[in-house]
Amino acid sequence: MKLISKIDNCADCILLESNLVFESKGSVYINNKEFGSCSIYDISIYNSILYFYKESELFEIVNNSELIRKFHFENVNNISIVSKNTLEVYKRISRKELEYIFYDFNYKKLWENIGDESVDIVNENYVKLRGRLEVDINSFTIRNINDGLPIWKYSLPDGFNIYLKLNTIDNILFFTAYDSNNRYQLLTGLDIETGAIVWQNCYEVTSEHKFISAPAFNKNDQLYYGIGSVYQVFNPKTGEIVLEK
Repeated sequence: MKLISKIDNCADCILLESNLVFESKGSVYINNKEFGSCSIYDISIYNSILYFYKESELFEIVNNSELIRKFHFENVNNISIVSKNTLEVYKRISRKELEYIFYDFNYKKLWENIGDESVDIVNENYVKLRGRLEVDINSFTIRNINDGLPIWKYSLPDGFNIYLKLNTIDNILFFTAYDSNNRYQLLTGLDIETGAIVWQNCYEVTSEHKFISAPAFNKNDQLYYGIGSVYQVFNPKTGEIVLEK
């Protein structure tokens, strides 16, 4: 393993495609160029272009520091570009109630969802809605990103909850889930258009690491890689362990 670079006093960092965004000594840096004082999570990316959200406005970031205002909405908590002609505007109404409104680039409202569900972007065509409270937290609904119409719903086996986020690889919606005791790991690949199970494997989480531990995704070959006491290469499109040693 070769050390390429080192960041001193790094408080937090994210990688947005090839752009390294990190916080150090109270300032945020983009590709080692100082951007200013903000949260790194106010910076997003769409179509390889960086954006910055601040006080109900969304700016395009040019040359890692210059700002061009793109969109403005009154009294909101976040604005993001989610497809080639669609904006997601988010507002927290209360602790239990969230508001997500989708607009086109001409500020025409496409659809909205107000309630306890969180809305996550799956890809250019789909969003995922999932309840945040105790009821129905082990299921989610896929909707059309342009009109909000439900397409399909999936429920996990009893006792399992999704770990981290859903990932889309070609037409496969892939995710990892664990039971409440973290004793079993459930990996699932669904058809993104229909919700049908393409593959599903369950592993017992043991000290021998007889489960999938390959968190690093390689976009070039679309495989997950992991390194540890057991080295694995995992194919999320088929559910197969390509290599283990």
